[in-house]
Amino acid sequence: MTGQKKLSLHLDFVMKHFAQERSALMSLSIDTVLRVLKEYFHGFELDLSLHLMGETEDLYNSLKSVELYELVDGWQYSLYVPEKYYSNWKSLHLNQAYMAGIWYDLDEWKQAEFHNGSRYLIMTVFAGRSGQKADDKDKNKILEIAKKHPEIDFIVDGGWKIEEDPTMENVRMVSYSSFWSQFGDSGK
Repeated sequence: MTGQKKLSLHLDFVMKHFAQERSALMSLSIDTVLRVLKEYFHGFELDLSLHLMGETEDLYNSLKSVELYELVDGWQYSLYVPEKYYSNWKSLHLNQAYMAGIWYDLDEWKQAEFHNGSRYLIMTVFAGRSGQKADDKDKNKILEIAKKHPEIDFIVDGGWKIEEDPTMENVRMVSYSSFWSQFGDSGK
């Protein structure tokens, strides 16, 4: 598998208490998903971004899972947590395979201060609720922020279309509503 392109996967984890608070469905556990990925993608190079949507107890349990997890050679892990939990997670930077970042929900990022050397996941819809459409003003505002901070890596999540990709080096889009709708149209 040498010379093969690195695969990038973005994984959303809606955890128990977060799901209850938002009246959303809980996702599979980090343990389960990473075990299955390891089984199917061992031998590949993977760049995984894990969006951890959880409350205090959820994230405490997730941190313990991540600390006990046996890393896979050639995989990079970016773990995005709410800002108030970031200090507990940034110690994972000591292991070169892990990078911790901060995620902001739709109602949080407009007041945020962005710092060089950090990674951010910015929601353009409310986290944990499927089927939302992003507002064009919010999309444009996020792209302005990214242009002002070219040294910061941003992931933008929620309600984008494939053709809206700004091809900026420091911005990755991970939630393309139009991508999934193509599957529904393929049988027509």
